[in-house]
Amino acid sequence: MDVSGSTAGQPLISSKAGAQTFITMLDDNDLIELIKFNQDIDVLVSWQKDKKKLSQEIKKLRAQGNTAIYDALNKGVDDLMRTKQGQKAIVLFTDGSDTDSQCSMKITLDKANMAQIPIYVIGLKSKDLSPVTLNKIASETNGRYLEADNPDELQAMYQKIGNKIKKQYCIVMTVSESNLPIQNSLTISIGRKNGINLAKTYER
Repeated sequence: MDVSGSTAGQPLISSKAGAQTFITMLDDNDLIELIKFNQDIDVLVSWQKDKKKLSQEIKKLRAQGNTAIYDALNKGVDDLMRTKQGQKAIVLFTDGSDTDSQCSMKITLDKANMAQIPIYVIGLKSKDLSPVTLNKIASETNGRYLEADNPDELQAMYQKIGNKIKKQYCIVMTVSESNLPIQNSLTISIGRKNGINLAKTYER
């Protein structure tokens, strides 16, 4: 979460409210790491399921300083790469452009793509916002970029991203090829409550 000086006042208040909403959408077994950034990167909560703890830390956020977006994303990617298998994603909020990073955008995006980590970006319109750059971050990592015209729209955008992430699945299967015939296929079916069945067949 961007807590640089430009987020002071209603932008940060609304972003905090949106983040609180996002937390309520998490499943009980979901782990989350909370990183705040200005020119410094600070991990406030590291891989917690405790929603109360996350909420308390969000409430404490204060705005000051410059903006190191790429350093914050790089830290998030590195930390996610060290976690166990499972669905992974980064949600970034900012109202500006990078002014203070040591890490480049290319290095960060290369690592995110290597680890298959999508980055979802929420941008709040301001004179410093760089929509082209933020859209590039999202699109090149198979994430999504949403832009709010004013702080009142932020909460709904956190909800949209939360809903999108919850609809994703990570399926991991290990098989021994020595036990498989030369020609074989695998069908993955996902059943939904409304009766819709999604299936995909892979052949080797």
